[in-house]
Amino acid sequence: MAKLKTGDEGRHDAQKVNFETKSALAAAFRKPGRKTDAHPTSLQLRVSPRGKAVWYYRFRDKAGAPREGTLKYAAVEADGDGRVTLDYEQAKAEVARIKVEATKSESERRAESDRTHFQTLEDGFRYYLSNRVTLKDQPLADETKANYEKVFNLYLRKNLLEDEGLQTPPSQWVLADTEVMQWQQLLVKIRGRSLAKARNCQSIISGVYGMGVALKVLNSNPMSNTRYLRTLPKLPKKTRHVDTVNLPHLFDAIDTGLSRQNSKDAVLLVTMTGTRLLGGLGMRWDQIDFERGFYFVKPNQAGWKGFAGVLPLSDFVLELLMKRAARRRDDDGGFVFPAHHGTSCGHQSRMGDAMKAVSNEFNFRATPQDLRRTFATVAALCFDDNTRKVGALLTHNWAVSAEGMVVTQDAITRRYVGETLRQLRGVANTVTDFMLQLARRRPLSERTRSILNQNDPENLRLIVLPAGSEERELQRLSTGTVS
Repeated sequence: MAKLKTGDEGRHDAQKVNFETKSALAAAFRKPGRKTDAHPTSLQLRVSPRGKAVWYYRFRDKAGAPREGTLKYAAVEADGDGRVTLDYEQAKAEVARIKVEATKSESERRAESDRTHFQTLEDGFRYYLSNRVTLKDQPLADETKANYEKVFNLYLRKNLLEDEGLQTPPSQWVLADTEVMQWQQLLVKIRGRSLAKARNCQSIISGVYGMGVALKVLNSNPMSNTRYLRTLPKLPKKTRHVDTVNLPHLFDAIDTGLSRQNSKDAVLLVTMTGTRLLGGLGMRWDQIDFERGFYFVKPNQAGWKGFAGVLPLSDFVLELLMKRAARRRDDDGGFVFPAHHGTSCGHQSRMGDAMKAVSNEFNFRATPQDLRRTFATVAALCFDDNTRKVGALLTHNWAVSAEGMVVTQDAITRRYVGETLRQLRGVANTVTDFMLQLARRRPLSERTRSILNQNDPENLRLIVLPAGSEERELQRLSTGTVS
């Protein structure tokens, strides 16, 4: 950028021309050199020897500091489009805007910048994903962001209210101008398709508004009003599980209802570890310690909801994994359950067909989450309702810490945790042995008989793991509080 000249030197550099006169402006464009507007617009026209013209500005701000620069679009005599070309009137307006910006304080400019991030729901959503911090002061996990994106694409980027006369999809609604009733109308429409997804959308929209209100660029959060108006009812608690009296039927169905060993292994692994679907199916060979019997979960690994550390593997599960290792393919990408076809994650992410096949004995179609609830209930029965121990086996950080089951990669490397790992595997083996006895795969021990005699197997105390609040529910149970 050229140095701003002052005094007589600056005044004689450029010829003054009345740019408002069409003939004078046309002549200025034809002749190479620099011409300054005769009016106080701070504009200068610069024409190169080859005829290329640009608008230039120079002025001093309130503090007396020089401000100058070239406007980024090409200069034209008339009919500028404002996108790649600027005529005199457009250039004059742009310089006027630059002068106003020069008078703003840093805090005012920062507020203006924040405001641009919250014009539409799309703007706010992008800012929210990038800047949202969890209660543990961590950015949103990639898995969480992907789930938010999926919901946003399906329900908020599509114009679901087109039949009601609205011309733009919710993603393009202006946040500051959209009324509560319009958001309410949208949520009711989504609810007609899926109550769970409607509540997801409500949470996303509320998060965007909440961040805008915190930054003081939005005045209120209309989702508070939709909640007050009870626009969306609470989700019914999911109590489905494979009851303990049905465990023999489940294991029989796995043996006879599934023809592929891969499907049998996947269902058994989730059943006997209680892992979430993506956690179990996303296991990698290089994170399994076959010698000491555990799986190490790395930080921020998809499917583990923020857990990092050791998952103890029972002898049953370890044997299952060893047999799979013996059949391992060279092109598995390092995954225990590699994808059959190309997927973004590289491993299997579904087992719906397998669950449908093993659900024939029940009056509902069991899901992997139902198996997780079954595992939690069996573990609680096995450990006399020690819910902290159950939470630890389900890899909740609070319970792992409370039970003294935290094992770091550094501790494993330094081999300081030999006894601890043996104790963890003992816990896993106890639950697995108990479940296999209930499934009639092993003889009933006196301890198991005693537990069953003290409990009605037809009406066991099911541990309810509500969607989205599983950790909170287990903590509530562990402290004995009632919501």
